[in-house]
Amino acid sequence: MKEITLDFETYYDKDFTLKKLTTVEYVTDDRFKIHGVGVAVNDQDPEYFTGSDIELALRTLFDEPCLLICQNTKFDGFILHHCYNIHPTRYADTRSMSKALYPIESASLKDLAERLFPDDENMRKGDELADSKGVETLEGELAQSIEGYCKQDVLLTRACFQAMKPHFPPSEMDLISLTTRLFCEPKFTLDQARVANHLEGVQQERTEKIKNGLAYINTELEEANDDPTQLSSNKQFAAIIEKMGLSIPFKVSPATGRPTYALGKADFGFQELVKNNPQHNALWTARKAIKSTGEVTRSERLLLIANRCAGRLPVALNYYGAHTGRYSGGEKTNFQNLKRGGELRKALCAPEGQFVYVADSSNIEARMLAWLADQRTMLDVFHAKGDVYIDFAQKIYNRDLNKQDNPNERFLGKCAVLGLGYGMGHNKFQDTLKVGMMGPPVDFSQQEAQRVVRLYRETNAMIVAFWRRCDRALIAMMDKRAKHAFGPMVIEHQKIRLPNGMYLRYPDLRYEGREIVFGRGRYKTKIYGGKLTENITQALARIVVTDQMLTADNYLKEKKGGIVLQVHDELVGVGNTEDADDTQNMLYQIMKTPPTWAPDLPLDAEGGFAN
Repeated sequence: MKEITLDFETYYDKDFTLKKLTTVEYVTDDRFKIHGVGVAVNDQDPEYFTGSDIELALRTLFDEPCLLICQNTKFDGFILHHCYNIHPTRYADTRSMSKALYPIESASLKDLAERLFPDDENMRKGDELADSKGVETLEGELAQSIEGYCKQDVLLTRACFQAMKPHFPPSEMDLISLTTRLFCEPKFTLDQARVANHLEGVQQERTEKIKNGLAYINTELEEANDDPTQLSSNKQFAAIIEKMGLSIPFKVSPATGRPTYALGKADFGFQELVKNNPQHNALWTARKAIKSTGEVTRSERLLLIANRCAGRLPVALNYYGAHTGRYSGGEKTNFQNLKRGGELRKALCAPEGQFVYVADSSNIEARMLAWLADQRTMLDVFHAKGDVYIDFAQKIYNRDLNKQDNPNERFLGKCAVLGLGYGMGHNKFQDTLKVGMMGPPVDFSQQEAQRVVRLYRETNAMIVAFWRRCDRALIAMMDKRAKHAFGPMVIEHQKIRLPNGMYLRYPDLRYEGREIVFGRGRYKTKIYGGKLTENITQALARIVVTDQMLTADNYLKEKKGGIVLQVHDELVGVGNTEDADDTQNMLYQIMKTPPTWAPDLPLDAEGGFAN
């Protein structure tokens, strides 16, 4: 397959820049202008095209199956899609590849080239682009300078791709291509009327809560002040609390080490203030409302994107967004944390004549951890199609429970199973429940938290033993000669080879005092057995789900569709409406099939389909 390395040069200025705008906002703006494009086919020298020659060159280049290689393919690929309706057969992205190989280092082309070619001064990125800032038409020496700059970027991108490619298994290259396609070839459509109605309702509700809060302040303090800043400003809000005769909650700032206001909705101090003073609920509700702008902002951005993209929604996921390989959301629109059952999620629609198909891998991390540690009691529950959260909740409460009649007890069991599997202690468990990190806040005494933690560790002794094995694995990774099996993985120097050929990487792994850390400067991170257990579990669960994602995508292509979104352990695709039950069942079958390196891993899935 022909390889095309490509780089667009476009107009930018101090306000019109990708540092301030998302890719969609930038490329679809009236100010957007292409200065030129550099392209290189296979190993040939780069060429540079401008003006009317650009489209003719691109259509000629992409007239046969090809692989597109860019440093930021979401950007260049989206330009091809939006401006020229050109879609390559496959996508590659050196920024994504860098994030996988060097997870705690810069993925910029400049830093990547210096890292891969430290002794070759010819492999350096230029800085001529700055000269074109604010210049709408490039002419003379500046035009020649930008042409040379662009060709050098093309050469660097191609060299970096060729240097990194041997470290990637085919499945990961497929995944990078699919991830880029979700953005550059959008299939989701947006129910714009639904989002607009939701936005109006959210804004009205928020405005009403703020209005009520201000009225309450004026009544309580006998003042006439309708400035909403007194609710949004920490300093002014603290003054109101003090005037009402209440104690202002403080916390220690992790950035400065000094006391600061604890007035965020997730701060323990603020939660205690709210809980102990329900008579001021109008004030607390108004504070939360004025600080909660996410739903409004996201609704507005979805409407903007759909308006700019003919009703379609490019889905931005960051490949290797986390150290363990899991995705993160991108482009200021995180599709991974849309509320289940919420209006915005329901507004994501299949193209006309198709369904949205959803399949969610049930309890994948809990299953993976139980399998890794060979925790038979938990595995037996999974094999019997039981509910592991109810199972542990029954141990906590020492009575029979079921999902339908005991949702609160099951929720506590879920928090324990998900939270305590990685070595969490009773203090953090109590705080996690109190702050509501996994759901609604739960007020749990320290004594009860101690009892639940002790019960979990006694009940799951093999998982506790796995933490100790991971402690020893960290020590083993410090040995430059390390190379020995660790379950389906291999321990090597400062890294763990995963069963698909990728790595969990711990650069500069070392002791600092009695602690083990990796990374330097702001990237320095503490690591221990429980944390490594979590890293390994997430990394392996991610491989299972993304391999299933590729299989499901190939299957849905037969249904004139494909995968359109991945949400943690959930796959979302579109396909034809014919034989929808069979399509859904096939997706279940794909997600219930264990990988070859874990043939006895008990998997399950649930989901459904709709417009």
